[in-house]
Amino acid sequence: MPGICLKTSLVLGMKRPAERYRPSPRPCTGLQKLEYPLQDRTFSVTQLGRLRSGGRNINLSAVFAGRNVGVREAAEHIWIVSFKR
Repeated sequence: MPGICLKTSLVLGMKRPAERYRPSPRPCTGLQKLEYPLQDRTFSVTQLGRLRSGGRNINLSAVFAGRNVGVREAAEHIWIVSFKR
């Protein structure tokens, strides 16, 4: 695939990417803390994908591990879970 390398070099003015790199002038402040105002509580999901509430583990999904989710109890044993990226 020499054609791809040649095109990349032409776009970069025949310089290597490291020679063209400039750090951003804007500081990286990270993500703002996500809040779920329409939900009753915000939980942090464990690495195993569980919520801990009232001494009980509630299985959610490992996909949410380390993330915060909003939870509202709609009825007994029925929960509405919200997640923002």
